[in-house]
Amino acid sequence: MLKIRIITALLLVTLILTSIFFLPLYAFIFLTTIIFLGAAWEWSMLAGYQKFLHRLLYVLFIAVILWGTWYASIRLILTVNLIWWIIATFLIVTYPKSTPIFTQNKYVRPLMGVFTLAPCWLAIIIIRSAENGAIILTFVFCLVWSTDIGAYFSGKWWGKTKLIPKVSPNKTWQGFYGGILLTIIVAVIGCIVFNISPLDWLIVVPLAIMVAILSAIGDLLESMLKRQINIKDTGNYLPGHGGLLDRIDSLTAAVPIFLLGCLLFGLFT
Repeated sequence: MLKIRIITALLLVTLILTSIFFLPLYAFIFLTTIIFLGAAWEWSMLAGYQKFLHRLLYVLFIAVILWGTWYASIRLILTVNLIWWIIATFLIVTYPKSTPIFTQNKYVRPLMGVFTLAPCWLAIIIIRSAENGAIILTFVFCLVWSTDIGAYFSGKWWGKTKLIPKVSPNKTWQGFYGGILLTIIVAVIGCIVFNISPLDWLIVVPLAIMVAILSAIGDLLESMLKRQINIKDTGNYLPGHGGLLDRIDSLTAAVPIFLLGCLLFGLFT
């Protein structure tokens, strides 16, 4: 299973980096939109929709939301997104006591999908559209990937203390810390490679730590919703990784917060 997981990951990374650096912007936006609409299709299952028509309508609803965010204030969207992830953290930490909050009203989980997917889609497009956007986007992706890799192997080798067992029984505090540590290392390497001034290190490294923490929260949110409907993966077309949502769940929280931090500290204009 690990071999298949690694092979799939390498293929995905190759495709992602190729699309970031070599696709024209309009083609990159189109591809990113298709990916997120595919993730919306999977989220419709987490939202409780079972009929094909209902799931399709949800995807069309998300498509309209994505289009609408393009014309909204990016700072407002990112601020609302930050508030959403604070709420999501509360839901995760207090699960299963928090279950009634997102199950008693049929509109809550669909809206959770809006707050999770739309800001991330917009943040990815905004970053890629900027000067040196391909490099910046690759950098934040590498931070998220390093969090996943560090958490996976640290948890596998040294994991003993469960992180939030009622949400994700396989995740451990040792894996969590390992993910943060590897993310810090990658952030420092990035600062050196891109000749970032030492003063800006004081911004980039803490921001990388936030990315690592939010990456874990994004993963845990999806795990919580999957546990609620008793499924392991949201799809089975990525061998060893599940579905699209299983692959971008960490990005959904991390990328918008990264962009917000860059805007607040003047690292991104």
